[in-house]
Amino acid sequence: MHSGFPEVSQTAAPLHQTLQIASAAGKATCAQSIYMYLNGHLDLIKKSLPVGFLTVDVHIWPDFHGNRSPLADLTLKGMVVGLTLSQGLDDLAVLYLATIQAIALGTRQIVETMQTAGHHVNTLFMCGGLSKNSLFVQMHADITDNDLKQLYMMDYNDKIDNKDC
Repeated sequence: MHSGFPEVSQTAAPLHQTLQIASAAGKATCAQSIYMYLNGHLDLIKKSLPVGFLTVDVHIWPDFHGNRSPLADLTLKGMVVGLTLSQGLDDLAVLYLATIQAIALGTRQIVETMQTAGHHVNTLFMCGGLSKNSLFVQMHADITDNDLKQLYMMDYNDKIDNKDC
């Protein structure tokens, strides 16, 4: 269980881990998720470069809970390279972006492994909560160079009223 967050998928776990270690995560409001807040902040700080270039000095290996595919090594550990002592909102946003990119690079590794084994993959189907995150979807499209199709699925957050807001 990830304290402070509901149960999450294995794909979302690195994002939740990244946000838990950052003190600036409390700036989001009930009206806006931390993900949408950080997506907006990344748009503000990117200047004229594509948003993906903000992580030139920060790199993440997202296997904080081992690797299921394609390596199937549950002993692997996650890693963050390029941290500084700064703990501002810009730093949190860049760390968040680097985590999304790391997850997308893992997806690309899975696709490349499948293609090496003779499978033809040209479309990825996304569903669940992360498929509603435009930055997550865009990074997957850019990094995997595949067409993406989003499937709508009602998730837990769609079915409840948030009484804490």
